[in-house]
Amino acid sequence: MLIDRRDRRPILLANARVMDPSRDLDFSGDVLIADGAIREAKRGIGAAGVPEGTEVIECRGHIVAPGLIDMRAFIGEPGAEGRESIASASQAAAAGGVTTIICQPETAPAIDDPTIVDFIHRRARDTGIVHVHAMAALVDADLLGMPSGPMACSRNRRAAVSPCCVRPVSSAGCRIS
Repeated sequence: MLIDRRDRRPILLANARVMDPSRDLDFSGDVLIADGAIREAKRGIGAAGVPEGTEVIECRGHIVAPGLIDMRAFIGEPGAEGRESIASASQAAAAGGVTTIICQPETAPAIDDPTIVDFIHRRARDTGIVHVHAMAALVDADLLGMPSGPMACSRNRRAAVSPCCVRPVSSAGCRIS
């Protein structure tokens, strides 16, 4: 279920299985969301009373957990938007509980230049409903395993840099200190 971000009424997710491995939580209970943030997660919030106007969503039989991260999202954009766009990938991710996607660099053109990374971030800001990050190519677009242009030796902080998943990096060709 997608929740409209513009609706700021409190939401109570009632009778859910609440799981958060980072906090060692796994119990049946409620989650109260107010002002876009989780305010409480415990048993009996609904029985104790909730703020007026709270939307109560019955979640019996469902799990409430932190969002998942898809580290290997193969999105067609840029170049093959007909296959999948950032908007459609973002919607599909949200429907499956994924809150962050990492775009793989195997696009046409490849994500191997800071301008393409900026394009992805702008498009995600304008059309995405989950967090979208770019994985920039470390090797050249023809997959020979040699360092690529601007991204290979840059200190670009807006994208993770990864070797192509098809071939290993054959030579570093540069030194980042």
